[in-house]
Amino acid sequence: MARLPVLLFALTIAGPAAAQVDPSLNAALQMRETELMGQQDLARMRDIAQHNQITTLETQVQTNQRLQELQANNLRLRLPPPAAYPVGVSSGPYPRIPDAELAASRARIQAASRNRR
Repeated sequence: MARLPVLLFALTIAGPAAAQVDPSLNAALQMRETELMGQQDLARMRDIAQHNQITTLETQVQTNQRLQELQANNLRLRLPPPAAYPVGVSSGPYPRIPDAELAASRARIQAASRNRR
């Protein structure tokens, strides 16, 4: 029975020493963990890039479908022809200025623009 306390004491001292990991093994495990994290990051970036490509292709397909629908339905913008007004008829509530007055006004503006200080 005297050996039992000695054995328990030896196991108590040896327990923490047995739990310590070899530093080279610890470094190897840390390198492996870093490598795995890098691989996970690369996989995540590949997934994001692939998702972006799929989204772009889906958008292009939808755009092409809409263009084909427009062409099939012949939904082009058609503007009515401009209304032609007979000569001498007012085109609306706007005042009319005789041609001679417009020509004189234009001449005055051009003369004023030539007289720069």
